[in-house]
Amino acid sequence: MQTRITYFDKLKGLTIIFVVIGHVLTHSLKIHSLTIELLVVSWYMPLFFFISGYFYLHSLSRITSFTDLLKTIGKRMLQLLVPFFVVGWVESVVRNHSIMSVPDLRFGWFLPTLFYCILFYSVLFYVFKTLNITNWLVRLIVFGVIFGGLAALYKFVNPSIPYYLHFLKSIPFFSFGILYSRHEKLQNFMFHDVVFAIALVCFVGCLAVQKYMGVNFSFSAFFAIVCLVKLFKTYDENIPVLLSKIGKVTLPIYVFHGLFLPYFPHWASVLLPSDCSETFLSNPDFLLPFLVAVLISVPVIFLSMLLHRVIDSNKYLKMLFYGQLR
Repeated sequence: MQTRITYFDKLKGLTIIFVVIGHVLTHSLKIHSLTIELLVVSWYMPLFFFISGYFYLHSLSRITSFTDLLKTIGKRMLQLLVPFFVVGWVESVVRNHSIMSVPDLRFGWFLPTLFYCILFYSVLFYVFKTLNITNWLVRLIVFGVIFGGLAALYKFVNPSIPYYLHFLKSIPFFSFGILYSRHEKLQNFMFHDVVFAIALVCFVGCLAVQKYMGVNFSFSAFFAIVCLVKLFKTYDENIPVLLSKIGKVTLPIYVFHGLFLPYFPHWASVLLPSDCSETFLSNPDFLLPFLVAVLISVPVIFLSMLLHRVIDSNKYLKMLFYGQLR
C-alpha cells in the first residue's frame, strides 16, 4: 500500500473546496466571470489530473502481463464509471422527477476523462514493456506520435466520442504528474526558489495571454501546479489538518456535491450589481459574492462527506455507488 503524502492530501482538499466554490458561483448564484475562469477554474482540474497521474504511476509499475492490464483497467473502470452513471442517474431523477431519466452527472466529465487517461497510459506502458522499449527518447517520440494522431483525429474527423476533447486537454497534466512521480531530478528542480519565482511570473503572463488572445487551453495551469506543489510541500506542517481530511475524500465530494447545490439565480444582480462578466475583481463588492459562495460551500461539502460516510459504511452501497466489489 502506498504511503499517504500529506501535502498532496491537503492540496487536494484545497482544490476540491475551490471546485465547490466555483460551482456555487457559476451555477448556484449564476455569476459568470472571466476572472473566475482565469484565476480559479483554469488550474484546479488540471491539478487533479496532475495528482492522479502522480499516484497512477504506482499502478502502472504493477502491469507485467496482459491479465494485469485487464484487471487494472477493469478496476479503474468500475471506480470511475459506476459513480458517473449511478449518481448521474440519481441526479437526473431528482431534477426531472422521473425514474426513466438518462444519467447526467453535473460536472461529471472528470470521471470518464480520467478513465480515458488511465486507459491510454495503461495500454501504452504495457506496449513499452512488451516490446522492451526503455529509452526515454523513443518513448517520448512514440507518445508524441500517438498523441498527435489523436489530436489530428479530433481536428479533421471530430469523432462522436464523449469527452474526447476533455481527454486531449487533460492528458498533458496527467503526463506531467507521471513524470513528476517518476523523476526525482524533476522534483528537485521544481523546488528551487528561482523556479518558483519564474513559474509565478509565467502564470501571470499566461493569464494575460489566455484572456486577450482567447487561447482555449490552460497553459497557466502548468505554472500554477509548480507554485502550489512547492508551497504545500514547503509549508506542509503549517497547513491545517482539516484540508488533509477533506483531501482524502475528494472523489466522493466531487461526485456528490452537485446533489446539494442550491439554486439562487437572482442573487447575482444583488451581490454584483455591475456587469458580472468582466468586472468581478474590479467591482467594489468583490468580497461579498465570494464570501457568500464560501458560506454556501461549507454545508455542500459537509453533506457530501456525510453521504459518503453513510455509503462507505455499507458494503452493498459501496458496490452500488463506488463499484467496489470487495
